[in-house]
Amino acid sequence: MQDLALALEELRKLSSSGLQLALPLADKATITAFEQQYQLTLPDDFKALVTKHNGLALGKTRLLALGHSFAGGPALETAHYQQHFEAAFPMFSYLVPFATDGEGHFYCFDTRYLRVDGTCPIVFWETGRQYTEIDLPETVYLGLAAWIEEVLIHWTLEQPNRLGQS
Repeated sequence: MQDLALALEELRKLSSSGLQLALPLADKATITAFEQQYQLTLPDDFKALVTKHNGLALGKTRLLALGHSFAGGPALETAHYQQHFEAAFPMFSYLVPFATDGEGHFYCFDTRYLRVDGTCPIVFWETGRQYTEIDLPETVYLGLAAWIEEVLIHWTLEQPNRLGQS
């Protein structure tokens, strides 16, 4: 969790870049209910994050909140249901779409590989693409801290126009 704490500390420095941080998750029972409903375990780093900021937004990227929508993004429960039960090409049951890229695609936790340290790999799911067990979505990050560092922090610093700035 130290990596997550450091990533959040760096992320907060981008508040002048339009970073929006939601309030903490009010009731941890929301996490348990989601896990029980879909028979999976969310990574510990995500659980720790939502107890500090239940949702965040920077540029077009949205980390989805549990229990409610935030900054124009759907609630995590809504995105999960839509991508697993309403999409033309449904997600695999072990994937949890936790963030949007602003283009209709999702970053997802691959809960099959939940590690002892409570983290799991993150894959990029292209909505509208038909994946198979042979053609799986690409693993793009080893955990949430690495995703925050690259997608939210480094991409923002390297490409300020991605936020609509010049």
